[in-house]
Amino acid sequence: MAPLIKRLGRFTRNRRGSIGVTFSLAMIPIVTVLAMATDYSKTLGSRSTLQQILDASALALAKDGDVDTMNPAQVNARAMTYAKKVGGMPVESLQINARVNSKEVVIDGTGLVTLNFGGFVGMDKMAVKSSVTVSRQSSTKLEIALALDNTGSMAQSGKITELKKAVKALVTYMQDPAKNKAPTKIAMIPFTTAVRANKNDLPDWIFAEPRPNNWNGCITDRDEPYNTNDSPPVAGNAATLFQWGTWVQRYNNGNHYGWGNGNGNQPTWEYQAVSCGNLAAMIPLTSDLSKISDAADTMIASGMTNVTLGFTWGMHALTPSEPMTTASPEGTEGLVRALIVLTDGENTQDRFSYDSSQIDARTRAACASAKAKGLTVYTVRLIDGNANLLKGCASSAENYYSVTQASQLTPVFEKIAGQLSKLRIAR
Repeated sequence: MAPLIKRLGRFTRNRRGSIGVTFSLAMIPIVTVLAMATDYSKTLGSRSTLQQILDASALALAKDGDVDTMNPAQVNARAMTYAKKVGGMPVESLQINARVNSKEVVIDGTGLVTLNFGGFVGMDKMAVKSSVTVSRQSSTKLEIALALDNTGSMAQSGKITELKKAVKALVTYMQDPAKNKAPTKIAMIPFTTAVRANKNDLPDWIFAEPRPNNWNGCITDRDEPYNTNDSPPVAGNAATLFQWGTWVQRYNNGNHYGWGNGNGNQPTWEYQAVSCGNLAAMIPLTSDLSKISDAADTMIASGMTNVTLGFTWGMHALTPSEPMTTASPEGTEGLVRALIVLTDGENTQDRFSYDSSQIDARTRAACASAKAKGLTVYTVRLIDGNANLLKGCASSAENYYSVTQASQLTPVFEKIAGQLSKLRIAR
């Protein structure tokens, strides 16, 4: 018994393991704090991402012309659709409550975040909340360029007739003070493989060759790379100047010029005017919107397709430098500039090529230039055309429209008109 009592005494006096025990006990609150910090950081990140998703959804909802006629359940469903399009959902069981009126869009969102260490304290998930309000205020100024395909295929299926109606519907919308309170200018750019200008709208010096008195007003692509951007013309720099014709080689075959080899005669160069038939003339930006409605009636369908010209002359119309000078200065506070490009077919010809892939590359460069200038770009594919090209050229997926029937053009143009107001996140 005595030896046992001695061993028990030594055990009660032994302190050799106390540091490990003490350290282990001290680590419990430290590990707990680190775990809580990890979960807290995860929750904050999820809330930040949720806020970004709600912001993008509210902006999209504010531009959606359909929501004003929807019931609350439909508005919530549309908001959820926009949220899912953003991708990267940071929370589980997302719930959205969206409200829309004429002045603002409000979205509240709630969801759950799974915690990494919350189970140690009996809490596997944490609720996160966020909200956003987007003002639906009109812009201070609104300037719109309509670049409209007037090629021969537009004569089919009533396309050109419905396009005229759609342009007039957009004008009517913009003239209605109950729908649009912003001072608005609109330009119209009908295009084929050329555009047509009224002679008095453009100064002589911007052209590479002197215009003859009987000039037909038709203009083709500038020299590369100026054919895909809005760089203003510079006197003395021929590449920057505009072309009303193109240089061709002629061979003298006796009493006339022809395209053959001229029986060995030496060729001569001739600057030949491009033809654009009875293409409707461009209308520079104007606040007299009745001019746009009247000009719409002059559109006819004829010729081949060069969408690049639609983009470049749309840019020219929306910037204050030559060749068109009626736009507001760039950087004007509250100014919204929008380019709407409509086509019903693929690129077929420009000044340089009949190769659609080469022309498509120039169109991509032109639409990249337009977006780089801060223009809001809408593209409308009418039944036919290069869908991938037009989708890529639009400022966002919501700015691309694929119209399967010409009769759908008017509601599409009215919807775009409803979206064209300056949107900002209020809080």
